[in-house]
Amino acid sequence: GQERVRGVGLARVFSVKDWKLVRTIEHPGTVNGVDFSSDDEHLAVIGDYDARIYRVSNWSMRRQWSLARDDSFFGDDPHIFVSVRFNADDSMLAVGASHGFVYLYDVASGRLIRRLNKTGQKTEIVEWSIDGRHLLVAGHGYSIDFYDVAKLRDPSIDNDSMPFALRAPVTDGMEC
Repeated sequence: GQERVRGVGLARVFSVKDWKLVRTIEHPGTVNGVDFSSDDEHLAVIGDYDARIYRVSNWSMRRQWSLARDDSFFGDDPHIFVSVRFNADDSMLAVGASHGFVYLYDVASGRLIRRLNKTGQKTEIVEWSIDGRHLLVAGHGYSIDFYDVAKLRDPSIDNDSMPFALRAPVTDGMEC
């Protein structure tokens, strides 16, 4: 991923066989994160106000989600996408954002499963447990938070009642 130059960022995909450039994908802003699906059929590219999933077979865009560019709720500090990960079976995409937000999307339908905020601090890291049962969230807050994915998917649990599977305090913010 590359910082935006004149409003455009780039994601570059290289072959691990010979390290040749395979594809350059333009993105409307800084590219803060990329992730391949476990089957290598899709590539997620996120940054600034857009999250996109591309089909690797022909590099066409499969899904796109956008944040409001003119959201004045956060003052002069823009609300942007920061980190991204597919879950183990590639059915969900977790996207971390500024101001402590985490977005959980259904890849097949494009539906927003949940928008969550527990810290108010930038979410630098989203990661799934190997078995897919937990989502780890960390960033500029002073904890590493683990959520039970079944509970995140349960619409009867509101965000204020969402329990942590584990909240591990740390002495410094997490970056990667």
